[in-house]
Amino acid sequence: ELIEREKWNESGNAFLCLFGKMVNRYTAADMPSGDEDLLEYMSDTEEDLASIEAPIELDTSFPKTVLFTGLPKVGQDRHEKLMNVLKKMTSEFGAPKIEMPFDTKNKDETAGVAFLTFNEVKQARDCQGEFVEKKLDAKHTIKAISVEDFTKLMAKSDTYTPPAKGNFFTREKFRWWLEDERCREQFVIRYSDMTEVFWNDPVSRAPVLVYNGERERASGAKVWSHGRVEWSASGSYLVTFHKQGIALWAGPDFQKVTKFEHSLVSAVCFSPDEEYLCSWDGVSAKDGGQVFVWNVRTGKKLTAFPTPSVNPRSDKAPPVLWSPDSKYLARCSTDEVVILSASSEFAPLKDTGGSRVRLKFEGLASVSWSPTDSILAVWQPERMPPKDPKKEKEGEKSTPGAGPAGQTAEMPARVTVLQIPTRKDLATKTIYNARDARILWHARGDFLAVNVTTVSKSGKSSSNQSLIFRMRQMSKGSVPVEAFPLDFKEASLRAFAWEKSGTRFAVLTENEITHSKKVHFFHVAKDAVEPLDPMDVPSPINTIEWAPGGTYFLLASKGPDGSLMFCSLDEKGKLEILHKDEHFMLNEIIWDPSSRFVATCTTIPMITGGAGNAAALRYGSESGYSVWSFQGRLQYKAQKEKLYSFQWRSHPSPLLSAEKLSEIRTNLKTYSRKFDRVDEELRQKSIRAFEESRKKEMDAFTSAVAAIRKWKSEHKKNAQWEKDLKDWHDSQDFVMREEVHEELIDQEETVI
Repeated sequence: ELIEREKWNESGNAFLCLFGKMVNRYTAADMPSGDEDLLEYMSDTEEDLASIEAPIELDTSFPKTVLFTGLPKVGQDRHEKLMNVLKKMTSEFGAPKIEMPFDTKNKDETAGVAFLTFNEVKQARDCQGEFVEKKLDAKHTIKAISVEDFTKLMAKSDTYTPPAKGNFFTREKFRWWLEDERCREQFVIRYSDMTEVFWNDPVSRAPVLVYNGERERASGAKVWSHGRVEWSASGSYLVTFHKQGIALWAGPDFQKVTKFEHSLVSAVCFSPDEEYLCSWDGVSAKDGGQVFVWNVRTGKKLTAFPTPSVNPRSDKAPPVLWSPDSKYLARCSTDEVVILSASSEFAPLKDTGGSRVRLKFEGLASVSWSPTDSILAVWQPERMPPKDPKKEKEGEKSTPGAGPAGQTAEMPARVTVLQIPTRKDLATKTIYNARDARILWHARGDFLAVNVTTVSKSGKSSSNQSLIFRMRQMSKGSVPVEAFPLDFKEASLRAFAWEKSGTRFAVLTENEITHSKKVHFFHVAKDAVEPLDPMDVPSPINTIEWAPGGTYFLLASKGPDGSLMFCSLDEKGKLEILHKDEHFMLNEIIWDPSSRFVATCTTIPMITGGAGNAAALRYGSESGYSVWSFQGRLQYKAQKEKLYSFQWRSHPSPLLSAEKLSEIRTNLKTYSRKFDRVDEELRQKSIRAFEESRKKEMDAFTSAVAAIRKWKSEHKKNAQWEKDLKDWHDSQDFVMREEVHEELIDQEETVI
C-alpha cells in the first residue's frame, strides 16, 4: 500500500524512494494521512534484524519488462500521440503496460526511453527480438533491451578490462582420416557407458579400434560422453554430450578442441561449412526452452532465441534449418518463417530499405531448404480462411477459399518455392482436398517431389500424386511443375525414395486386398517421367534405402522380420537382386559415404520412461549391428548391450565437378583395379602373417615334444615301466584273429 502511494523519484523507481525513507527513519510528517498511528509499532533503536531472522531474498528480476531506448524526446502535448504509436507497434505481442518517464533535468520533455511490461515472458522476448534495432523515423531508431541486461550493463566498471583470450584453434589435421592409404571408413558406436571409434577394415573383416576415451577415464572420468555422440556435418568433429553442455573432439588423437556451455543440451546441428553450431535443450518455448547459436572456432555465443513453435525437423533435432551455403538460418512459427543472417550475427534478415524481411504463411506445416541452393519449399495444408473484421461487423460471413465448384469451406493447400534472400516466388501450386503431403528434395537439388494425398468429396476414397518441380529447367524466372499420379490399381503408396546420385526414384506399393507389395521405378527424363520395370517383393518389406552413389539400394523390413534384399539398378534400367539375408529386429539402416558398405542395426533410445522403456524392452536383448558390403556379403556382426547409436563418419562435399564424378562412375572398373590390387596384397600379407604365426607355434610344440623325448631317454629308470607294460600284455590271453569283409559297391559289364 505504501509503494502504491509513493511517487516515482528521479530514477523512476518507487522502491528506491521507499527504501531511502525506511533507512532514515519515518516521522509523523512522513506517514500518509490517517496512518500516523503506525509509528508506535516502530522501534526507537537500531535493530540487528539479521540476528533475529534471515533476511528475505527478494526477486529483483523483471523478465516481463522490456526497455525501449532511442525514442524521440517529446513534451506533454505529444506524449499521448507517441504512446499510441508504441501501442500500435507492439500490439501483435499483446497489450503491454507502457511507462514513458519525463527527463529528471528537463521535466518538460520525456527521457527518450519507455518501459513496456507484458503479461507473459514469451511476449516480452518476442517483442525484444523484433525491436533489436528498428527504425521509427528518419532520425530515430528504437533499440530494445531487457531490464536484466540493462542492469548488468550499468553495473559494469568504467575501467576497461581486455577480454579473455578466445578459445581459438587450427583445423590443420581435422581431415586426417580422409588420407588413409586404404581409403577405409570410420564409424562411432555408443553403447552402455562406452563410446568407441573404429576403422572399418574390409580385409581383416573386423573393426579396428581407433579411440575409446581411455585418456578421459584415466584422468578420473567415468565415461567419455554422458549422453549422445554424433559427427559434425563434414566429419571434422566428434560431439559428446554432457550435463553442462557439449564438447568437440578432433585430430588423429581425438583431442578436445573446444566446449560450449548449455545446460541439459539435448540436440545440436552444424552449419554445412561447420563454422556455426546450434544447440537446443529440447524444451518448448512455453516451458522456457531456448536455441543457442555459436561460432565454432571462437566459442562465442552469437545469439539466442526461444524454441520456435514449429519444428521443421524431427522432435529430437533442433527446430531450425541451415541453408546449404551456411549464410542463413530459418526458424518457423505457425504463420511465419524468420530468416536469420549469418553476416549480421544472426539478426533477422533485412531488405534493402532496412526493414525486417517477413515471410508470412498462414497455417505453415513444413519447410525445407534445397540441399544445394538457397531455395525454400513451404507446405501449407488446408485451413480456414482468416476472418474479415469489416464483414463480421456488418453481419456478413467471410468468403471461403475457392475450391472445386466452391464446395469447400476451407482455403486450399499450397506448395510455395521461393528464393532467398530475394524472396522471388519460383513456383506455387494449389491443391484441393489435400489431406497430407511430404516434401522430398533430390540429393543434388535437381528435383523437388511433393507427395500429396487427396481425398474425394465424400471422404470415402483417397489418391496419391507427386508434384515434380524441375529446379534446373527454370524458364522466365519460374520452375516447371509436373503432376505425376502415384495411383496404382488397388494399391496404396508405402514409401518413396530418390536415387541420391541420378535421376530416378523408387515407389513401394501394397495391394489393399492381397497385401502383396511391389517396387516401381521411374526415370525423370527431360520431358516426362518414364516408368521402368517393377519388381515384386515379400510383403514384410517396408523400406527403400539407396546408396549415396546411386545404382545400389537395399530393400528391408524394419521390425521383427528383418528381411534384407541387396539390389542394383544399372544405367540401362536392368534390375538385379544380388543377395538376400536377414537381420532380426532391425530398426536402422545406414549407408557409409562411399557406398561400399551398409550397416544394419538394432538400437534402443537413450531415454527413460514411457516409449523409451518399451523400446528398450523390445530391442534390448537383440541390440547390435552388422556391416555388409554393397553386394550383400556380411563383413562382421557384433552384439552390444544397450546399443544407442551407430554412425558412419561424414564426408565433406567433393571438390570434383559433376562431369568428373560422372566420368569416374562410368570408368569405375578401371579405378577399382588399383584398389583390388591393394586389397589383394593386404590379403596375401595377412595370410602370410597367419602362416608364419602358425609355423612358429608348430615349431614351439615340436621343440617341446623333442625335449620331453630327450629327457625320457636320459632317465633309464623309466625303462622298467616299459618292461612291466610288455610283461602285462604278455600275461593276458589276447587272441589275434584276422577277418576280411567284402562288399560289392558297383558292377559294370562291358561287351567286347
